[in-house]
Amino acid sequence: MIGRPILLGVLLQERGWESWPVFSLHFNRTAVALAREADVPRLAGVTVPRSTFQRWLTNGSRPRRDAAMILERLLGHPCDALFSPVPVPVGTGSRAVGAALEQAWSTSRLWTTGADAGVWELSGRLAWDGTTAAVSFQSATRAGQLMDFGTVASMESFLRPVRRGFVVGGDQESGRLYLADASAHRVFEGVRGGAALRVPAAYELDDLTYGLVWSVVQLDDALLADDRTLHEAEPILDAHLAIPRSAPSRLGLDDLSAAGRQWAGSAFCARYIKRQIERESRLPVFWTRERSGEECAPWLVFRHKIDYLTSLSARFADADAPLCRVFCLPEAAVSACPRYERVLLFLALALMEMLGVRVQVITDPAYAAVDGFVLVPGELAVVATWVRTDAVWQAYTTSERSAVRQLEEPFRNAMSAGIITGPDPAGRLRLVAEYMALDWPWLLRRCEALGDAGVGGMVRPRSRLLTLSALDRVLRYVGRLSRTVVVS
Repeated sequence: MIGRPILLGVLLQERGWESWPVFSLHFNRTAVALAREADVPRLAGVTVPRSTFQRWLTNGSRPRRDAAMILERLLGHPCDALFSPVPVPVGTGSRAVGAALEQAWSTSRLWTTGADAGVWELSGRLAWDGTTAAVSFQSATRAGQLMDFGTVASMESFLRPVRRGFVVGGDQESGRLYLADASAHRVFEGVRGGAALRVPAAYELDDLTYGLVWSVVQLDDALLADDRTLHEAEPILDAHLAIPRSAPSRLGLDDLSAAGRQWAGSAFCARYIKRQIERESRLPVFWTRERSGEECAPWLVFRHKIDYLTSLSARFADADAPLCRVFCLPEAAVSACPRYERVLLFLALALMEMLGVRVQVITDPAYAAVDGFVLVPGELAVVATWVRTDAVWQAYTTSERSAVRQLEEPFRNAMSAGIITGPDPAGRLRLVAEYMALDWPWLLRRCEALGDAGVGGMVRPRSRLLTLSALDRVLRYVGRLSRTVVVS
């Protein structure tokens, strides 16, 4: 459940007074007027520092007697009401819903276009370029494990267009918000009239569902915009596979979005790695450079990455030991990620475990700059990375002993100093969740519910380059992990 905004914040937003300088102007004028009317001169000198104003908006503190009197006069509501959460005013609540979304997630902003409509802006935190979607607001009522958003006929004009759109249902009683992708609920003949739009209760907006919508929508819209450029670049990617050391800075892909560059870089690296190790019989080990939700989300939905992981797991399924993949996740980098990004990061690691890849996490920041690589110990090192590089990708292969030994060192360190231990995936993933400050019972419960419902009804990608199949699987996998964890 996302935090509902307090009445103070909603009223200030409605008046356009949400910035401290503007608020102070109106507050000071009201203080002077009230001092004169009440014949209490001291009120004219009451001001609100910026830090106090910010604490008020986050409900971190309340005004004292004189400031409370002025605030009540300014906004026309008792102080207790001003600092209490407001219910989501469904149907006429675009402003309140927008305030709730912005308060919960800094990368979300709602531009209202009417009482029951708006434009939802999702922005990248570090890399992605951001995008927008249309939103329709409806009342929602619970019907068992479904939320009834009302009749289809009333939403037909919103559901019909092919542009990206979401229907947001607000439960007046609980204040919870639920989300459905309009493209997954098109109106067809035979369901008009009194048919209701019902969505699973698992589509409640929280850090899990927001993180998935935030990432899938941005990746999907960016790849659709880049589709022609990426298609025309396929021969270039193939040509670079034969180059001993490839690190193109431009490659004719100057106009790609940030997500488009992610796709091009990761697609090339996946092909390059598979080609370089296709004749290797010894079990390789993998080092991954991704450390944020923006960097790890592609593991969950890029079609080529799912195919890459699946083929490698199948190829080495009969090996004496499991494949191993190391993530370098320094504490500072993890704590800098908001909770919804940490959920994406967790799910990426869970995907590896689901596919039989043993995950290890090293926290030493000294290894944060190590490029992604694949190592056949004592024989071969394949360096291939697209994360946090100036080039679209960097890739080369070496069998020089000094270079191979240099990459063996961080891997050995990870095996000896890694924080993920335990004989079973449930135990290892629980340690991952604890390190990321994610509530384990909440993760199990929400992942199971959302995996059973399927993500496609909540957010549906349109790009041929994305898939939700692995995401649904890993959600169910996490949800059904044993609650009894053995930790060695």
